[in-house]
Amino acid sequence: MKDTLDLLPINLARETLYRYFAALLTDPRTVDSSILCEERNVKLAQAAADLLREQSPTDSAPLGFGELSPKQLTLGPVLERLSKRPGGSVDEFDRVFGLVTIRECPPYETEYCASEDPFFRAQQMADVSGFYRAFGLGVGRQRPDRPDHVALELGFMAHLLMMQRLATNDRQAETCRDSQRTFFRDHLVWWVPSFTLGLRRRDPSGVYGALAATLAAFIASERIGFGLSPLPAPVRPRGIALPLEEPESCEDCAVLA
Repeated sequence: MKDTLDLLPINLARETLYRYFAALLTDPRTVDSSILCEERNVKLAQAAADLLREQSPTDSAPLGFGELSPKQLTLGPVLERLSKRPGGSVDEFDRVFGLVTIRECPPYETEYCASEDPFFRAQQMADVSGFYRAFGLGVGRQRPDRPDHVALELGFMAHLLMMQRLATNDRQAETCRDSQRTFFRDHLVWWVPSFTLGLRRRDPSGVYGALAATLAAFIASERIGFGLSPLPAPVRPRGIALPLEEPESCEDCAVLA
């Protein structure tokens, strides 16, 4: 029996969304705006989200902290807000991810590591870089950033899916498929839900807040598809004095819906 994430149309949809999310979370100064705003790309991303939502498990599937139901996977709010800022907005990106506020929702994996040991964090960063190198990638000069940036990690998942799609034999395809699960487990699922919750709170009415809600549903869909258990507790980035908590007010619930 084939793995639930081994069906070609589903994999194409997943690859498309990983790539689109990566572009959205990249500094607008260093990404081709046509990836986000060109009509063909927008329709492709929207169709991918619709397909994954329709194929997602029922709402009875248990969710982890910060995740949203895969049935809420939609690009509608993202595209609506994105249409009001064609070409991307450097000011909006800097407002959300600038140095003053970055501790609220840092887009770097190792900022969420529980250990304060610099050696441990360096090891985690080296592991990410090792994955990139093993599959012929590195952090390019066009986008100088730490390898544990969320956009690079999401982009790497898209790369693995592309390599699986283009594999010339079963062994290559299996290697790519296994690497997807391992990388997702070790470098995405444990911290991205907390990142998306912080991002939703930081930018409740903007593009990035809408993106965070969509990404929270997508991560849940991927985790369920990979057969991984939900995470019951948040992880908090360095500099946050109190643990993240799910919002209780009706106003917050509307924001996160």
